[in-house]
Amino acid sequence: MIVANGEIIATLPLPLGGIISPQPVEEVARDLEYLDQTVSEMGVKIAHPFGFLSFLALSIVPSLKITDLGVLNVDTWSIIPVQ
Repeated sequence: MIVANGEIIATLPLPLGGIISPQPVEEVARDLEYLDQTVSEMGVKIAHPFGFLSFLALSIVPSLKITDLGVLNVDTWSIIPVQ
């Protein structure tokens, strides 16, 4: 979901476990591309930021976490550049 000035401007519902959509893959791909394009226009410089974010929540990536300062390497307690 993308929110600007308190208004929802784009969404990609993933109602099945928060990771899967019942929609055809073409629709999901189109909607995800729109999300990526929209945040890029808002100044986000990371390629495919929603894919990036989805991996940080997985337990298979225990050493990386998102903070208000950026991506944190928990093992070294340092911020990782993402550009």
